[in-house]
Parts: sequence; C-alpha cells; structure tokens
Amino acid sequence: MIFREAQERDIPQIVALLKSSLGEGLIPKSAALWKWKHEQNPFGKSLVLVAEFEGRLIGVRAFLRWTWLEDSKRIEALRAVDTAVLPEMQGLGVFSKLTKQLASKAEEDGFHFIFNTPNKKSLPGYLKLGWRNIGRVNLAIQWNHFFPTKTQKSTAISDEKWEKLKYIDFSNSKVGVRTLYSFAYIMWRYANNPLFRYELITDEKNYVLIYRFKASKRLREMRIVEFLVFGDEGTIDKALLKKKLKQIQKSVHFTSCSLTLDALDIRKLGNFFRIPFGPKLTLKPLNFDQNQLSKLKDQWKYSIGDFELF
Repeated sequence: MIFREAQERDIPQIVALLKSSLGEGLIPKSAALWKWKHEQNPFGKSLVLVAEFEGRLIGVRAFLRWTWLEDSKRIEALRAVDTAVLPEMQGLGVFSKLTKQLASKAEEDGFHFIFNTPNKKSLPGYLKLGWRNIGRVNLAIQWNHFFPTKTQKSTAISDEKWEKLKYIDFSNSKVGVRTLYSFAYIMWRYANNPLFRYELITDEKNYVLIYRFKASKRLREMRIVEFLVFGDEGTIDKALLKKKLKQIQKSVHFTSCSLTLDALDIRKLGNFFRIPFGPKLTLKPLNFDQNQLSKLKDQWKYSIGDFELF
C-alpha cells in the first residue's frame, strides 16, 4: 500500500472513490465540484493524500485550507473535509493512516491547527487521533411562522449585485478571531458556489448579510450564513434591515444563525435564542500552544458559513 500526495490526474479516480464510499447523498460528487472546492479556494489549494493499492486508489483524505484573522495576525488552518475508503478496504486502518500522515505534513508545513465538525460515528476516531472536543457550535434560531406564506423561491442574485461588494473594505470587519474575509472569498464561497443558491441583503457600505433557504420534509429555514458589519453599528439602518428580514421570513418557519456573527448582536434584529444541540466542533492543535488555544476559544467569532458542509 502506497500513500502519496494527490495529483491532477487522480481527480477522476477520487470522484469515483467518493461515490463508491459515500454515495451521492445531499452533495453530488463531480470533478467540477472537487476543483472548485480544492483548487479554486482563495486561501490556497487543499492538502490531499491518497492511498494506492495494486494500481488503484483505495482511499483519499483532504484538508481544506482556511485562514483566520486575529487583529492583523493570520492564523493558517485546515478544515478536515472529504475522506473516503473503498468499502472492501475499510477496517484496515486506511483512514487513520491517511489522517495521521496528512496531519504530520500539515504540521511540518507550519499550519496552526485542523478543525471540523464530525458526526457521532466519526467523532471517536478523531478523538483517538488527537483532536479535541471544543464544544458545540454556537447556534441560535428565531421562530417565524407556524404557517408561512407560499414558498418563496430562491432567485438568482445578479452578478452585478455581487460585483458591487468589491468596493467594500472587508478588512474593516474586526471582531475577535474571524475568517479572513475578502471579495475573492465571498465570490468563491457564496456567489459561485455550485451546490447552494445564496442571496444577500446589503446597503453596499455598512453591512453584508448572506443567507440561503433550506427545506426539510416539514420545515423551511432561512439560514443566515454571514452577517458582516463594517465600522460602527450606529451607521446601520436597523429598522430598514429588520423590515427586509421580516419580508423574507414570511415564507419560512424559522431563521437560524450564529450568535458569534459580528459587532452587531444579531438578537437586535429579532427574537433569537440559543439552542444547545448544534454540531460538535473539534480541533487538532499543530503549531498552536495552550495559550493560543484558550484565546481562540474565547474570541472565535465564526459564522454558520464557516462550518456549513459543502
């Protein structure tokens, strides 16, 4: 069995491996999706390791690059995402070996930590590999309507509206440890996302609120994935913003968000309350000491968009 870094020529086999191991599920697998996610990311190309046996790929492990910002200091991190092992090769330690080797490379390359939100099935394996349970992701919801109005269809946001965001100084959103926001990041993560249709509310100067609709069998959700505030919150017309939100919320049962979003407490825009059953957040320190970890946990201002599966 050989473990090596993935190459461009491996992508078709990687996609086939993901389909064989995981199925299509809610997120369809394709070469285009893989390239968007792992090669077009403005933070840089992902770290990807594959396991090869008798000339074919039997396992893959990918860490997505993610840059956080603490004041003006960059924190180079990785998000543990796509992993798969052929069904007939499972139980042989391929996942553990791939993860250990890729984590070792990440440490050698100077990355600070790896993070993810594993499910109940995979959580024990990560804990055995040195991941730490940081607690549940800070989530909140606001109940809107028991009987919402006729479903509001997502409408494509014009390229022109997204393009206007290029004139915003994203570096002016300064709250704790946050994603390194930029126009390139917003366009990659949301405007050009091939999986979900995101929409936005903005005054093109003081704030940007990005959301999408998510429907289950019985409930329809408005998911606020980003709420970025630039400068002082007093510059925001909160009454107008609340009016726009209420208009959208007429068509949903509830709205979700993170309470750590930005300088303007989201609870000022509605009756949001914390829920205790969000996904568990785990982290593996690499070049990151205990003091840095403690500070991160105290000041980590993440959004739903930072941890949303895609």
